[in-house]
Amino acid sequence: MVIGQRDGVEDISFKERTTPLVSSLFCGNGLTIDHGDGLVTQYCHMKKGSVFFFKGDRVKQGDFLGYVGLSGQTEFPHLHFQVTKDKQVIDPFAGLDRQKKCGVGKQPLWDAKTLERLPYGPTVLYNAGFSFQKPDYKAIRAGLYKAKVVSTKISALVAWAEMFRVKAGNKIIFEIYGPGGQKIHQKTVNINADKAHYTAYSGLRRPGKEWPSGTYQTKITLKHINGESKIIQKIKMN
Repeated sequence: MVIGQRDGVEDISFKERTTPLVSSLFCGNGLTIDHGDGLVTQYCHMKKGSVFFFKGDRVKQGDFLGYVGLSGQTEFPHLHFQVTKDKQVIDPFAGLDRQKKCGVGKQPLWDAKTLERLPYGPTVLYNAGFSFQKPDYKAIRAGLYKAKVVSTKISALVAWAEMFRVKAGNKIIFEIYGPGGQKIHQKTVNINADKAHYTAYSGLRRPGKEWPSGTYQTKITLKHINGESKIIQKIKMN
């Protein structure tokens, strides 16, 4: 049963607010659900206007609750998900019986089907796109580099990517392909130190007065100890 609900908090980075949030709004828009037997889940930072249920409603496994947003005390879109048992925070992967080693516990709270859909990746390539100059971190956070069609007169075409928990020795390979499928740019970025969060970019300047019209594609590959991750993004020029 839903025991707590809020919707109506604006989707904006807390760093861009003109007045600070009061602590009671840190969660932003969200839901708190009582599963019985002292087990409670909380969902925070959801998108304004998307929270589907109200206090007192009953929910079941698989129900749509709402969308990820930028509400509350956060600076980038994500979902804060928390599980408590008798008001103590617990790890749903470890379960009620804490263990010393990392990894899934003997009795996790997730069922087998859900666990299959939640593989753990310590190093994650999670966001990428195009910009038309050196990418600005605040602009990435604000989602300003999401254009799908741009002018052939842009001064540069720059591919960028964001990653979590990269390690020294990891490599990022940037490839950009032109309208005919030909590779027009490639660069390998070597990571020299462990980073909790890392942003990399590479690109090329406009070849002459205009770019050839058509669809451009970037393939970004992160090579790490567990294999490799890839993201492909496209943009059209006309």
